[in-house]
Amino acid sequence: MQRETNPRPTLGHDWGVPLVYVYGPSTDTEDRSVTCDNVDAGCMAINHLISCGRRHIAIIGGGETYTAATDRTKGALEALAELGIEPAGPIRYGKWDESWGRAATRLLLDQGVTFDAVVCQNDQLARGCIDVLKQQDLRIPDDVAVIGRR
Repeated sequence: MQRETNPRPTLGHDWGVPLVYVYGPSTDTEDRSVTCDNVDAGCMAINHLISCGRRHIAIIGGGETYTAATDRTKGALEALAELGIEPAGPIRYGKWDESWGRAATRLLLDQGVTFDAVVCQNDQLARGCIDVLKQQDLRIPDDVAVIGRR
């Protein structure tokens, strides 16, 4: 027996109960969502690293189709631009997982990018990044500071 699934729950509307999305918007004007300001989160990450003396900051993003990833990157780039600083190396986009965090960090190292900090757009990416940095005998945060984001 094959079941049909509705990608959008209607039970709340049918019963007159408000539907609230967490960490993601809805296209229905009747729904509500609770999320964070991801642009500001990216900006805050950069400003914190700068306040800690970091100047060569690489960025590892999640998928380019994820609004959270692009907004966090946008905020990070805006903060860097305000300070007249270029990101260390090209921005890396990929999956939201540890394996991409490892792969993107290896790419930075293999291409000889100089960085003293990495902004990862989620905690899984940060874990993968830290794995590779530790394999290179780099000390976190002494040699390289790493920021993740839920």
